[in-house]
Amino acid sequence: MGLLKFVLGGAGAYAGMRLYLNKIKLPSEITSPFEEYCQGKGYFVQNHWVETKDGYFLRLFRLSKAENQYPNKSPVLIVHGMTANSKCFVMNQSVKPPAFELVDNGHDVWLLNCRGNIYSRLHKTLRYEDPEFWNWCATHIGDFDVPATIDYVLHKTGQKKLNYLGHSQGSYAAIHCFSINPEYGDKVNLAALWSAPCGFLSLSPLHRAIGKSFESSNNHGPIGISLKSTTNLKLAAAFPSVTLAVGEYLLKMKHEDDYSKYLPNYLYNLVGKTSRLNMKFWMQMEHRKSPIPTYFDYGEQENLRLYGSKVPKSLDFDKIKCNLAIFHGKYDQIASVKDLDHLRMQLPKSKIAFFKNDYDIDHMGFLVSKNQSHVSDLLGLLK
Repeated sequence: MGLLKFVLGGAGAYAGMRLYLNKIKLPSEITSPFEEYCQGKGYFVQNHWVETKDGYFLRLFRLSKAENQYPNKSPVLIVHGMTANSKCFVMNQSVKPPAFELVDNGHDVWLLNCRGNIYSRLHKTLRYEDPEFWNWCATHIGDFDVPATIDYVLHKTGQKKLNYLGHSQGSYAAIHCFSINPEYGDKVNLAALWSAPCGFLSLSPLHRAIGKSFESSNNHGPIGISLKSTTNLKLAAAFPSVTLAVGEYLLKMKHEDDYSKYLPNYLYNLVGKTSRLNMKFWMQMEHRKSPIPTYFDYGEQENLRLYGSKVPKSLDFDKIKCNLAIFHGKYDQIASVKDLDHLRMQLPKSKIAFFKNDYDIDHMGFLVSKNQSHVSDLLGLLK
């Protein structure tokens, strides 16, 4: 009898929770595609496709305030982090998002979607479901995605140089590209790096747990968790305090009052999929604790075949030709202030045009915090 009461009570609680969640209405803009969302905010969007040398087709969005009208000045190319997409630069609900600020201040803004994210799942010969489609990591983004997109944007605009803005992995991809392919540094006026994880970093408990679960598995294939179901989003909206506490631990977010109101929006657009190889690459970087990043370490035999040496080749920061602006939050736990100081010591001093490591934000705060003083500083550098 006691067991029956327990079962019935549990079933009743579950039914009550489902009924409660069904009454919660989520704003449609949470799941709106990039174009629809931006148009709803009064911006026009052009769609472009970039083909990389290794066969990936990347979705590229161009923003403007007036249809087919763009300023005749150096474009700004924006590149997202590991599991995010271009929408993360327009989703801040507390203040005007970074991409909109750039457009409103007269800049020609282009937002890249790197291979594998929700907008870039096409390949010349591979299907998204094929394991080989996922045979890449952040070094491939620096080797292929970034160079192809820089060339495409410059060709389309007729400009000789552009400005670059990267967040997290998007910052790493820039440093990788300009170190390995120094000719691309000649095509960039300024590379603004928001929270750049290079050499030293600490993965969040969530990313570390996901990575370890696939540590001994085949390198090829997608990896990640899905927070995109309506039920998950409604749970985040129904229990914001609990969700925030979990987010602070798992994603290393610093609590802000506004986060709780908009958490479903941020979770939907920040937490997506990446490749197993990419997660392993970042775990290797975390374990190595080397001031100079390297390519992926496949083991001595495969390294010899790919790199010509038993150890993966390192980046050469001295080959960077463009000016760098480095922005960092003092509450960032993915790449700490100490880690950024190590990075600054390794980079060519003559190329560091701006360095500030005490913004009052965390790793994700560059995108969603109500404190956006880093955007004001960026606008000043781009004048």
